[in-house]
Amino acid sequence: MCGIGGMYRFDGKKPDSSVLQKMSASIAHRGPDGSGIDIESNVGLIHRRLAIIDPSPRGRQPMSTKNGNFRITFNGEIFNYKKIRRKLENSGYHFRTHTDTETLLYGYEFWGENIVHELSGQFAFCIWDVKKSKLFLARDHTGIIPLYYLFNKNVFLFSSEVKGLLASGLMDREINPESIHHYLSMFTIPSPLTIFKNAHSLLSGHTLSVDDKGIRTKKYWEIPIGTWSQNTIRIPEAKEKLSKILTKSVIEATVSDVPIGAFLSGGIDSSTIVGIMATHTKSKIKTYSLWAEGGDAYDERKYAKLIAEKYDTDHTEFTVSEDEIIAELPNVIYYLDQPNGGSLETYFISKLTAQSVKVALSGLGGDELFAGYHKDLHSIKELSAIYRSVPYPLRNMFLRLFRSLPVSLDLKKTASVADRLLGLSSIAQKYMFLYFAYQEYEKKALYSREFRDKIGNANTENYFGSFFNQVSQMSDIDQLYYVDLQTYTRDDLLENMNMMSMAHALETRVPFLNPDLIQFAASVPPAWKLGGNVTKKILKDVARKWIPDEIIFHKKTGFALPRVQYMNGKLKKHICSVLSKESVSKRGFFNPKYISEELNRFYHPQSSKMLWSEHLRVWILFIFELWCRINLDRRNFIISSTKLSELTGV
Repeated sequence: MCGIGGMYRFDGKKPDSSVLQKMSASIAHRGPDGSGIDIESNVGLIHRRLAIIDPSPRGRQPMSTKNGNFRITFNGEIFNYKKIRRKLENSGYHFRTHTDTETLLYGYEFWGENIVHELSGQFAFCIWDVKKSKLFLARDHTGIIPLYYLFNKNVFLFSSEVKGLLASGLMDREINPESIHHYLSMFTIPSPLTIFKNAHSLLSGHTLSVDDKGIRTKKYWEIPIGTWSQNTIRIPEAKEKLSKILTKSVIEATVSDVPIGAFLSGGIDSSTIVGIMATHTKSKIKTYSLWAEGGDAYDERKYAKLIAEKYDTDHTEFTVSEDEIIAELPNVIYYLDQPNGGSLETYFISKLTAQSVKVALSGLGGDELFAGYHKDLHSIKELSAIYRSVPYPLRNMFLRLFRSLPVSLDLKKTASVADRLLGLSSIAQKYMFLYFAYQEYEKKALYSREFRDKIGNANTENYFGSFFNQVSQMSDIDQLYYVDLQTYTRDDLLENMNMMSMAHALETRVPFLNPDLIQFAASVPPAWKLGGNVTKKILKDVARKWIPDEIIFHKKTGFALPRVQYMNGKLKKHICSVLSKESVSKRGFFNPKYISEELNRFYHPQSSKMLWSEHLRVWILFIFELWCRINLDRRNFIISSTKLSELTGV
């Protein structure tokens, strides 16, 4: 991965080189191995290089064809570039470098915009077609690589990060109220929105063209879904096919001319990737695990060591402390680019991994494709149907009776939550109830009167529900797979993984999101993914080829840090200061009284029973205010020198 950016002026004037230099400097962390700026006519291209394939000076970008008709700035990796290169060589092309960049550039000259249909990899790129006076931009199939843009009557800007657009000085910092509205439920900002009103995220699987007529976006890839209904393949054949595609995806993702490693959490997905890597390479695999002091609930070191020992990897185990979390939090938020509820763990493991390799493979994507998430939603399906068959007045009477009994508050809270969850009919409603930090009706009370008027018709339930509506005729498993890839996976997990790893110039790759593997997952009947209450069933059966049953059957804990513990520990004073009535009133977005009550509920709970998302109600408000203080109040934020206490006043 690298950092890219550029400018197209609609008035025909030459871009200001000082503006391009500022944009380039703002994303310098993404490419420490070199930089370049090219200006021609009304177009300027910038590049920050993280040299992975052919790291020689010949790979410098922006890069031009020999005849000068096409120029490119490219971020990412084309895993099948050698195959594409052979096709082009057979058609008479000659290459000066061994880079995938040059292959992509000449591929565009040969296939035009259809080049995107030839690509397997993770990418965001911009090609300047000199003769047509047109920019052509594209983002990979699932949105592994981010790409943002600004468009108005005078100029079109693009960058790998929103901070690149801000650095131009051509975009104001007007907050998008709709983005905040969605963030408070989803703890991320959904594409194509960004936190700023005038900046946009190019959707995954889309291209964008810019010329003197304006801009046009086009979808070139659709997430496949439900193709299993036309499939006659049998389970043994399907397992063999999955084994081959998975192996191919991992091997493709290891293409590199620099050291490469893998995150190893001890879960099925990362362990399988390491097993395949070790089986198909002669060199010793470097693996990395992270553990937080006091995070016993998330401690999977035992399982990571099991795989490391099985394959004799060069394994490094990192430990992060609460003090380190606090010290780095301002930098985490700066590099996040936009408000988000997660990513602490990815920041730290990337920081430490980058000390010895430039590329790391991640197991992200396996849960989405093979029904590893949402086990609770699947397990209550039949119970919910039975519960809803009971007349509502009767259910309500029993619930009121139960609440009057001398039982613990924990039981009463459990009963109340169960009543609400089981009473919902659709998988979409259950999903939003279980995972949203704030429900739609709660946000109306959360906002200040002035900000509430700015929200307009924004409705997160409608936004999210629209994705479910597109596939409502599909099985619950298919619906959740589709919605996750369209929202949570792209806008939260992938975006944050990219921002947090590239903060340390570490390229992360995700073999499970190879388009061929996604196509296969769509061809698998739901019962082969979730069977007999066993999640990821077909993947687990195939993974036995590389990993032991102890890995396959141990309870999933997830890759996380003990955030609630930190919130109740040394972060508490910072949270309470940042979300004080005075601070909230000054910012003007939220109702100080509501937030005060929210803090009280979290720090002085009546019940010890807490939904997994309940702490997020406080956490995302805390992160948002810190983000505002860094990006709106302190525009000259100095990386690595700003302490959390300076931001919070504690």
